[in-house]
Formats: sequence, structure tokens, C-alpha cells
Amino acid sequence: QLRTLQAASLLSPSATASIQSMAGWSLATRLLSLPVARLMLLLVINAGANDVMKGIAYTPAPLKQVGGGLPLDDFMSEAAKPLWGPDGRGDLAMMKHLGANAVRLYGNDPRQDHRSFFDEAHGLGLDVIPGLSDWPFVQMEGNCMQTGYDCFEQVKEAYLGNLRNGWLLPDGTYHPALTQIIVINEPDLKLPGITDPWNVTRGLISAIDGMLSAEQEAGVTGDRVNFTVTFSFGICYSCRQNSAFGAK
Repeated sequence: QLRTLQAASLLSPSATASIQSMAGWSLATRLLSLPVARLMLLLVINAGANDVMKGIAYTPAPLKQVGGGLPLDDFMSEAAKPLWGPDGRGDLAMMKHLGANAVRLYGNDPRQDHRSFFDEAHGLGLDVIPGLSDWPFVQMEGNCMQTGYDCFEQVKEAYLGNLRNGWLLPDGTYHPALTQIIVINEPDLKLPGITDPWNVTRGLISAIDGMLSAEQEAGVTGDRVNFTVTFSFGICYSCRQNSAFGAK
């Protein structure tokens, strides 16, 4: 059962009523009817009555100087285990100690195995919210920008790699640590933008379609995780004038 909370009492009564009426409806469909600027203030969860998502964004780049490069920015990987693992710095355990119940990741190399990270997080009671990297969207040869924002093949290949490297259990079900998957981070900075809604929609829908096709090819069984998209609003100048953000 979906619950919605009024964040910091910043949502108007009418908006709150609209959100509360979403129970039993398609979440994605109903969200589209709400003012976009207010969506950032929503916390929608599908857990128990006393649970609230308290997440930490995790990118512990171990750089000792400005401008240094990283050979790998996938901090769910085995290479990063000295940072998050119990035999190293124990970052995941520290997050739990601080009161978090979820961790959000950014870098994601589908060639890397993530099972140990998921196991450690799940053992600590932390949900994991990873996202696809920028690789299929703007970095690889033949990326989405070079195929008319048709992201199906690029994203399917990337997500299939994830599914085969620790995201699924031997019985084909998703690892229990996984709750949501971020399809693309900050699409307003990567896809054409609100001035070209056709190609923005094409990019997002084709990416999700690719992930669904990857699930089918990998033989996923059981309950599926939720797919989501995280907008930055960094280039939404009108958002800054919206009273929901406390602007004057």
C-alpha cells in the first residue's frame, strides 16, 4: 500500500489531498497530474506504517588532490570494498549507525559484480538504490545522443550486464536489497530538455523499454523493483520562483 507524506508542511492542502487520493492508481500516471515543482517534496514509500526513507547518497571518491582521475567510479564493486566493507573502513555500517535505511549510488559498471555490496547492505538493513551510469546515454560510442535518443539497445545491454552480475539471485528474483532503480540521473542535463519534449520522452521511454526487455531476456521472476527517474531541476529557472521551495 502506497503512503504519501506532506514534506515539511510545504504542500498545499489541495496538493496533499490529490496525493493521498493516489492509492490504488498507477503512481506514474497520477504523479503527472501534479505540479512538477512540488514532486521533489514528496516522499512516496511502500514500506510499513512507521518507515520513512532516510537515504545517503554515496560517492566516496578517494582522491587526495583536485583534478585527480579515478580508474573506476563504481563504488558498489569489489574494488571499492575496502571503503564500504566490514574488513575496511565500514562505510555501510557507519551509515546504519547514523540512522540511514537506504543508500543511493551513482557510478555503475555493468561488468563489475555487485553481489557483495548488496549482501552487506541488506545484512545491515539498508535498501540499495543504484542507477544506470551515463555510459549508455552520453559516453559510449553509439550512445543515445547519436541514435536520435532511441536508448533501447544501449540501455538493454547495460542493464542485462547488471542483472547477470549480482542483481539477481540464483532463482531469478531480484536481490532483496534492491528497491528502486534509477533509469537515468538528471535527464534534464543529458536529454534535449523541456524545449524538446518529444525526444525527452523518447529517450526515457526507450530506456525503460530496454530495461524491461533485459529483464525478460535474463528470465527475471518474482516481484519487480521500481524504476524511477531523478530530475535535477538545476536548469528549471521557474522552479526557483515557486513558493514550494521557499523562494520569495
